[in-house]
Amino acid sequence: MMLLLGLPPGMLPLDPAVGIAVRSARHAAGLSQQRLAQLSGVSVRHLIEIEAGANFTVAVLFALARELPAFRISDVLARQAAGYKPDPSPASSEGH
Repeated sequence: MMLLLGLPPGMLPLDPAVGIAVRSARHAAGLSQQRLAQLSGVSVRHLIEIEAGANFTVAVLFALARELPAFRISDVLARQAAGYKPDPSPASSEGH
């Protein structure tokens, strides 16, 4: 069983490409991290962490996508789903 430190049980880590996609879309929109943070209601620190690969909520995903026309949620979800590999070990379903 793979133990993911810092993530709540059942939460999968995001592909680091998500943060790269956010940064790329922000650059395409001509926005600084500070300006995107203001527009989307996310702290600058959280945005920096997201661009570095940190997990974030669906609400934040939509807030960012609303401000970044080049950031396509469907592309992000497709990439994330393609990389998802369920843990086949019996230990992964303990307690559920």
